[in-house]
Amino acid sequence: MSTGQSPETPLAGPLVTASLLIGFGMGGFIDGILLHQLLQWHQMISAILPPVDYLSKSVNMFWDGVFHVFTWIFTAIGIGVLWNALTRKDTLRSVPVFWGGLILGWGVFNTMDS
Repeated sequence: MSTGQSPETPLAGPLVTASLLIGFGMGGFIDGILLHQLLQWHQMISAILPPVDYLSKSVNMFWDGVFHVFTWIFTAIGIGVLWNALTRKDTLRSVPVFWGGLILGWGVFNTMDS
């Protein structure tokens, strides 16, 4: 069965997948670290449980930690996919495609976060 690609055409899918995962995870890290922790504009569940006392602030901080675990997992999986993709001979190696995937992944995160 033909995939529509000649043997000389490099596959873009692995690079795009890796960059999307890394962009999504890094978008989450920037949001969590900058907006949740440093600027304290909001926390993970602050719309449900406003952080007005120590207990509600602690609960919000716990869920921020859970959020950071998931963003770390997305980033780690993306790095693993990137590592695997770069060890293959048939994978496209393109800096613009990689940056495009990072930006798109970050945008997907921000769209879902809003």
